[in-house]
Amino acid sequence: MPPRKYRKSNSPYARPAPAIATSSAPPQATGTVTTQSHAPTIDVVTSSPAPVPPTDATRITQNLVQDTADSPRVWLVGSSIIRHAFLHSLTSPMGINLQLNAQIWWQGYGGLTLKTLQRRINHIANLEDAPSVIVIHCGGNDIGKTQTQKLLVNVQEVHKFLSLKFPSTKLVWSELLPRIKWRYSNNIRAMETTRARINRQGMRCFLNIGGAIYHPQFKNKDEYLFKVDGVHLSKEGNEIFCQNLKSGLQQFLKKC
Repeated sequence: MPPRKYRKSNSPYARPAPAIATSSAPPQATGTVTTQSHAPTIDVVTSSPAPVPPTDATRITQNLVQDTADSPRVWLVGSSIIRHAFLHSLTSPMGINLQLNAQIWWQGYGGLTLKTLQRRINHIANLEDAPSVIVIHCGGNDIGKTQTQKLLVNVQEVHKFLSLKFPSTKLVWSELLPRIKWRYSNNIRAMETTRARINRQGMRCFLNIGGAIYHPQFKNKDEYLFKVDGVHLSKEGNEIFCQNLKSGLQQFLKKC
C-alpha cells in the first residue's frame, strides 16, 4: 500500500506531518546535528542568557524578602513622613530593614495627629506582638491647628499610654522635621517655635524609657531636601532621614 500523502497546511494550529524514517540506525547522542557525508556539519551552540540588570521591581522584591525571622522587631509609626520614607526604602540599597539585623514594620499614615495616634497603635497591637523598639514620628500635622499647650499635654499622654501598654519596649521619639511651608499658618517663625517645644517635650518624656533620634541635616531647610510642597522630603531628603533612623536604631538595638 503506498504511503499516505500529507498536504502542507499554513494554519498555525495544524498537526505536524510525521517524520519518515530513512535509516534504521539510532540517532547519535552528540553535541552536533549530523547529516550525510556530503553535507556540512552544523554545530549546536548553547549558551546562558545574558544577565539582566536589576530594575526597580526586582530591587523592591529583594528588599521585601529578607531573612530576619529571629531578629528583634521594630515599629516605625508616624505621619506621611514615615510612609514616604518607607516607599524610598523599597528601592534604596538599605532596604526596608535599613541594613539592620531587625524586622522593621513601617506604619505611616497621611494626616496622622497625636490624638489619633493612640487609636492607630491599638489597631497595630491587635495584629502583632509587642516589638523590641517603637519609634514615634508624629505631631507635625498638629502644629498651627491645636494650641501649643494642648499639644504638650498630648505628647505626655502618648508617652504615658505607650509606657503602660508596652512596658518592656524601648520607646523612641523621632525629632519632628522643620518645614518650608506650614499648612495652618504663614507665620513660619511661630510654627517653628512650636515645633521646637514639642520636640523638647517628646525628648524629655522618651529619654527616660528609650531615647530620641535627631535629624540635624534639615535645620537649615535646604530646598533640595524637600519636595515642592515644602513639607515632604525629596529623594535626597528621604535618604538622609532613613540614614538617621538607621544610625539611631543601631544604638537602641544593641541594648535589646
